[in-house]
Amino acid sequence: MTTPSNPTSGGVRASDAERETVATRLREAATAGLLTITEADERQAAAYAAVTRDELVPLTADLPAEQVAQERTAPAAAGAGARSPRGRAGGSPCTPRWSASSRCSS
Repeated sequence: MTTPSNPTSGGVRASDAERETVATRLREAATAGLLTITEADERQAAAYAAVTRDELVPLTADLPAEQVAQERTAPAAAGAGARSPRGRAGGSPCTPRWSASSRCSS
């Protein structure tokens, strides 16, 4: 069994899900240009090696809120005035909402 590097530090142990959440946030920050690839790699390694929650906090402390990072990664086409790829009525451009047989009578 491995022991924490500083067993006297106490703190609540981090779960795999918490480590993965931090790693995902770091990947999103790198995608948004908030971190370099090297910074993201180093922080992700630290996140996966973290034993306690206290070790995870500083890894994302200097990043903006999650929503801000997600807005930066959104495609530019989502801006005002952009047309939806689904067409004007909101349906799929490849699948008509009606068929000729149901609208036409012989």
